[in-house]
Amino acid sequence: MSLLFIILSSVIGYSQSAFDRGYMTYEKGDFYLNGTRLEKQVLKSMIGSDAFDNIYTPALSQRKTGKTFTIVGIVALGLGVDVAVYSGVQLVLNQNLNDIVYKEDVAQRIQTCKTVLIISSVVAGLGAISLCVGLPKQKNANNRLRSISDSYNSGSYHNISMSIGLTENGYGLALNF
Repeated sequence: MSLLFIILSSVIGYSQSAFDRGYMTYEKGDFYLNGTRLEKQVLKSMIGSDAFDNIYTPALSQRKTGKTFTIVGIVALGLGVDVAVYSGVQLVLNQNLNDIVYKEDVAQRIQTCKTVLIISSVVAGLGAISLCVGLPKQKNANNRLRSISDSYNSGSYHNISMSIGLTENGYGLALNF
């Protein structure tokens, strides 16, 4: 009996997370446990594969899509507004030219400025739409991802597992709950 106790005490150690679950946070697209960034596999083992597959993976995909829409929107809006302002200024300057010799050239420049102004306004409008789609998508995804850490901290995720790995006493059997 004492031999069994010695064997069990040397083989079975406890993992720190078995007794101290720690505090999980979500910041800028990553999960942290007590300030240490969590890898995807560790996160999956902590919250369970069901929550990982049904909440984390779709929310991460939505976050990336929202981020892409937001970046494209910012670039298109900025570029469209810049070109529209430049074209508008050129249009005003060209309309004030009354040089008889260059009348056809001035008319062509005015038409070009109007065309560029219309195109740049459309690009700016599409950028604004993309921004209006991207920001809420990204915010919604971040809220869903943050709910994972909130649920973990409230104790909603009780993922019990047993593994052989590094424990406080070296390598051994770790019971994580």
